[in-house]
Amino acid sequence: MKKHNLVAWVFGHYHYNYTYETDGVLNISAPRPDCGGIDSSPAGTRIITMSADGVVAADTVYYDLNASAEPKDALWSTKLQGNVLFCDTACDSTYIYTATSDDDYPRECGVYCLDRENGNVIWFFKTKNSVKNNIKIQDDKLVAVDAEGNVYCLDKTSGKLLWEKKLNLGKSLGTSSGLFIENDTVFAGTSRVITALNLQNGEQKWVNERDMGENSPAEFSVINGKLIVNSHWDALVALNPENGKELWSNDDGDIRFRSSTPVRIDDSRLLVADSSAIMIVDTNDGKILNKKTIEEYNFSSSGHPAVRDGIAYIPTANNGIAAFNIDSQEIVWSFETGESILFTAPYVGKGSKTVESSIEIYGDSLIFGANDGNIYVVGIKNGTAESKYFAGSAVLGAPSVSDGKIYAGTFNGYAVCYSVSGEK
Repeated sequence: MKKHNLVAWVFGHYHYNYTYETDGVLNISAPRPDCGGIDSSPAGTRIITMSADGVVAADTVYYDLNASAEPKDALWSTKLQGNVLFCDTACDSTYIYTATSDDDYPRECGVYCLDRENGNVIWFFKTKNSVKNNIKIQDDKLVAVDAEGNVYCLDKTSGKLLWEKKLNLGKSLGTSSGLFIENDTVFAGTSRVITALNLQNGEQKWVNERDMGENSPAEFSVINGKLIVNSHWDALVALNPENGKELWSNDDGDIRFRSSTPVRIDDSRLLVADSSAIMIVDTNDGKILNKKTIEEYNFSSSGHPAVRDGIAYIPTANNGIAAFNIDSQEIVWSFETGESILFTAPYVGKGSKTVESSIEIYGDSLIFGANDGNIYVVGIKNGTAESKYFAGSAVLGAPSVSDGKIYAGTFNGYAVCYSVSGEK
């Protein structure tokens, strides 16, 4: 068909956001305009233009990015290229790190290192496609994966590329990817094809071609000696991290929707929340030990809960966060954010009060970002708001908290810094 001037394929059914090129032809998928996509793609409208000589451009108008603004009362803020999607902000003693996505074409996105004192950009590494999920740091190395399966290992101080590896993603559509580092092994890819790489040189250790499930921003993690893989619309899966062999798989009617990232309770149990259910799962065999269905909550949030002293603090797609007593199986308290100004959770739209950010425990407080554009500090005991900071747009990745400072990235492309104390 290229002989007949084919320049692009445009898709809409999946409501995924992606643009990539195959053999000179663009593959463009359009988002749903009124709610989050299947893979938690932000709601919006795709505008595609083509010149007379066949040059294609694609731009997305996100709903409702017009409600975004510059951050208010920040100690500093720095404009970045692209959007910070589900990337948690990372921090060391000198720098902070984040990554951006850009589903338009041409695109501008990549990995950033900034001075944590003033927000100055130390280095920027441009990636071939969007980095939609977490970056990982171990020792002097930073690892990121883009939407086409390119794994980049960078020197975290200089931003120099140490090695690069192109993954096989199977039939997976190019959206969110999983990434985790454990014992010098990088686990990367999607639920369809999981690959283990040597952190030092990028050499492949093993690959598991499951060819099952859809993408979501739910993360890979190693918990109690098992690699936990979230296979959206399929199952919760555990693999042996040494050889990639499947240890167990659970496709229960609630657990098979894998928008959320499980969290460790203890040496033998996981807490898994999704749809309207909170499940306690045995890490040894994947069986559900307890399930609590709470109809007023939608737990299809990409963030992972935080657990302390038998209480799980769980982000939700519709009602802020909920404190859940693991033993009594009851909601202890809840905290509602403002209404979302960006829709991301699957099938969740206007009126939602979504928290996609993982929840960080800092002293006796919980710190997290929300889709209403704010970063919240909430008391761990009773869910009372202690501080609120308007970061300008949806904060979809977890903030990093260090030495009394909060560092975060926003969907409209800012890195921001606030002081923990004092309401802004």
